[in-house]
Amino acid sequence: MNSLTKIALVSASILSMGALTACQSSSTPKNGPEGRHMMGHHKMSPEQREQFKQMRAERHEFMKQAKSACDNKAVGSSVQIKAGDKTVDGTCAINFRPDRDSMKDIRLQDKHKGMRFKRGQELTAEQKAQIDQKRAERKAKWEAIQSACANQTNGKQIQVKLDDKLINGQCFVHFKPNARPETTPVPATQAPAQKTPAA
Repeated sequence: MNSLTKIALVSASILSMGALTACQSSSTPKNGPEGRHMMGHHKMSPEQREQFKQMRAERHEFMKQAKSACDNKAVGSSVQIKAGDKTVDGTCAINFRPDRDSMKDIRLQDKHKGMRFKRGQELTAEQKAQIDQKRAERKAKWEAIQSACANQTNGKQIQVKLDDKLINGQCFVHFKPNARPETTPVPATQAPAQKTPAA
């Protein structure tokens, strides 16, 4: 046989094996964030899929109503939102929303502060006390920032002093539910029973 013929046959066989392997490989699920939220969705029955769509629509409607529930309402007024067959009671609360650039600068300055512990490391009583103290300080600062909007109007631009820094932001009125709305989970699909071989 001619050497060119041998080379042609070998390369053709390699290409055909590659093509067969590509045809037989199964597609793998997406690992990115776009594929994660629908994991197991293909295993749902049509009824479960319909229930899932209904729950999603109810949640979307609830969020839409919650955003506009406190428009032109006074702080502390009671509000009721109805989404689907659920009714959620709540009040209009006012909070401080910092400007993105102000918070970015503070985060970059405070990035290297704080205590670093190794994962799984046992903490001493002194370290636990330090963590509790830091948590209490952070909570007090947060409450002071949020109380800066007391007796302010919706959308008013203000500055809040945090330690020695000034944070620009605005006060905004939003819906605050009295209790977290309950959601009914979609029942999981059960694996089909396997047949046992006859003895």
